[in-house]
Amino acid sequence: MLLDRTQLAEADLTGEDFHGTSLRGANLNNAILDGADFRYADLSGVRLEEAGDISSLSVPRSADAVFVAYRDGTVRQWSLDVHSRHDSEVVFRVSDEPQSERGGPLRIAALPGAGLCLWDRETVRFLDAEGKTYRQISRFSLTEPYLAITPAITIAEKNMAVLIGGQTDTRREARLFDFSPEKLPSMRVFPRDSYVECVALDGLPGVGALAGILTDGGVTVRIWSETEGKVKATLLGNIPSPTCIAAYRPDPGADDPPDTFQVACGNREGIVAAWRFTLTESGACVDREEIFGKAIHKGAVKALCFVNGETLLTGGADGKIRRIALPDGQEPHDPFQLILHCTGTKIDGLEGKKERDILLAAGAKTVDGAA
Repeated sequence: MLLDRTQLAEADLTGEDFHGTSLRGANLNNAILDGADFRYADLSGVRLEEAGDISSLSVPRSADAVFVAYRDGTVRQWSLDVHSRHDSEVVFRVSDEPQSERGGPLRIAALPGAGLCLWDRETVRFLDAEGKTYRQISRFSLTEPYLAITPAITIAEKNMAVLIGGQTDTRREARLFDFSPEKLPSMRVFPRDSYVECVALDGLPGVGALAGILTDGGVTVRIWSETEGKVKATLLGNIPSPTCIAAYRPDPGADDPPDTFQVACGNREGIVAAWRFTLTESGACVDREEIFGKAIHKGAVKALCFVNGETLLTGGADGKIRRIALPDGQEPHDPFQLILHCTGTKIDGLEGKKERDILLAAGAKTVDGAA
């Protein structure tokens, strides 16, 4: 039987017979394969792991769930209720095409209200809630050269930071767009530097601020003061081989002062570090302290997101979303993770070494008992 490039993502294939079937390039992301028979089947190039490959995280202001964009083009919602089951729901799917045929990794931001924003190298999409899922209400294409790499935009509640420069640029310009409802939109330009990624900080009136990580591992806060007409830079700390950054500012009326910020960074070795600091009315960055720094994931840290001032979510190349308590960096709850279901799956004589190894690692068996 020939089922090459068949779309079987999310399908329940429990006990199905694929003996001798060609499934080359098929999409089996997050399919349930328990007890299925793949003996002597050809699974070369089958997509099995993309559903668990995290691209980005975002938490809405309600802080009751986390939205996760995955490599397979799905957006899933995980409940942050500690009493809920660790099951996710697919709330939106960009396409069934592999990431290599789309505009690169997806980034996601929960907008004020119930909306979501999704973007990659080529397209920005705005989504609105429709029952338990989301529907696309508008989209536009990105053609500007400064959006040549995916992690070019970070969205805060009132600000948006954009990195100007292509994928091969060693020094990139950061622009901070202010969408505060009290005044007309404005833009501040920060000097070029070796930014890996930056994040907008919703700061004080008359002060534009962003936190950025540089290729040398420096974690800095850049503050643009209208009164002085210049940018001040403060080094928070250093983390080698940085990959991602996130920031948090408490809501007015919260226990923490509204001018106190937290910034977290991750790196390729799975280490996450976090800092706390205060921005004064004059634009100075004071009272800097490191909250914690420790290994969290096996492999690179792919995404970070603050739930509030007490919890940091971390997404890693190991497919796990961990909930880290602040300030001690402990993990009081089990991580979220999409797991490949293939208990009792038969794979004797299966073609596709990489795919065979993935299935074996997830619990599939051969007649000789290999696992």
